[in-house]
Amino acid sequence: MLIFAVLIVIFELIAAWLVGLDRPAWEDEAHFYRTVRLFGSNPSLTTLRTYPEMSTPVPFAAYAVWGRLFGYELSHLRTLSILFGLLTYLIFFQLLSRLVSDLRLVWFGAILLVLEPYMIGFTMFVYTDISAILFGTLALFGLARRSAWITCAGLALAVLCRQYMAFLTVTAFIFFACEWFANKKPDTLRQLAAVVLSAIPFAALVLFWGGTSPDNTLRQQFLGDGVRFHPEMLSLYIACLFVYLLPLFALSARRFYTNWKVLALSVIGVGFIVFFPIKVSAPLAILGVSRVGQFHRILKIVLGNEFLIHMGFAVCFLFALPMVLYLTRDLFTRIREMRIDFRFLLGLSVAVFLVMMPFSYLGWEKYLMPVIPGAIVYLILVFDSERRPAVSVVSR
Repeated sequence: MLIFAVLIVIFELIAAWLVGLDRPAWEDEAHFYRTVRLFGSNPSLTTLRTYPEMSTPVPFAAYAVWGRLFGYELSHLRTLSILFGLLTYLIFFQLLSRLVSDLRLVWFGAILLVLEPYMIGFTMFVYTDISAILFGTLALFGLARRSAWITCAGLALAVLCRQYMAFLTVTAFIFFACEWFANKKPDTLRQLAAVVLSAIPFAALVLFWGGTSPDNTLRQQFLGDGVRFHPEMLSLYIACLFVYLLPLFALSARRFYTNWKVLALSVIGVGFIVFFPIKVSAPLAILGVSRVGQFHRILKIVLGNEFLIHMGFAVCFLFALPMVLYLTRDLFTRIREMRIDFRFLLGLSVAVFLVMMPFSYLGWEKYLMPVIPGAIVYLILVFDSERRPAVSVVSR
């Protein structure tokens, strides 16, 4: 743990030096910075009700407090992002160490998270994503330890950083409900109560706002058409699972790519992304945005042609489908056999994410990142199960 901590501190310092903490605001960072200053200069109920963002307020309040203590220069606020990143990596390393006995796999999974391109950016700039991932990872750690207080705090704070972190709350609720019916444990009801309790702060905010986001003009702009399912977003997040977890897909290739029936189903399943190709969400298209993230940007630069770009995403979708099919079968098998363990919870978190996120008003590659820590651990447990008998990791 100490060696890992030293190495990630060195890595973050080098990244900060290369990026330059005093550089001008980067893309969305500009309006996030203005909102932080608003929270710092006018910390009132009116600000809380009407601040000009769509996401929940904890990151803006945290950066505002940091700014009051150390100054509102961007370089000073960005150091809090680095701190959030370091804490995320250390908690994740502890989580992996608790669940995986092979130290090489622990290091492999931890380094993979550190080197995720979006994670590098999140820890260098004033974005709200890194705090959401920090508390989401803390919630997973609390669930692994069966610590009701850590779970409750992690889930509550995660949703208060980004609304879509509710996928973890839903996952935890389903998990403990299944555990109650399958193999009751002495603390199951206490854990379930902690999950329910964690939802109260956000529920209070919804009542205060009169909606799921602050009462401002952005809400009408982005949510004016109501909530509906966007199948093209499902295409996006499935394809991006392969893009951003490629090393783990390669590691588990024998598990995912050797069953001809699964491969045949995957080839058929590519029809989904053909009928529902990845595209820019309508609210962003109106603003002139022409991509859904950095991988999309790379495809545009390398391939240029729109047909080839769609083909590139379709190939990623094809290679991701065997894992999605494996995960689906794994979940149903564990329910049927009453094996409601932590691997079930991690797989369930990915499934719930894929079901919930297409109901969002925006589809964006980086929105996949909060599910990445759980997906990394799940795929490592899948790989590890090939080499050793299954172990119920919750009871550790």
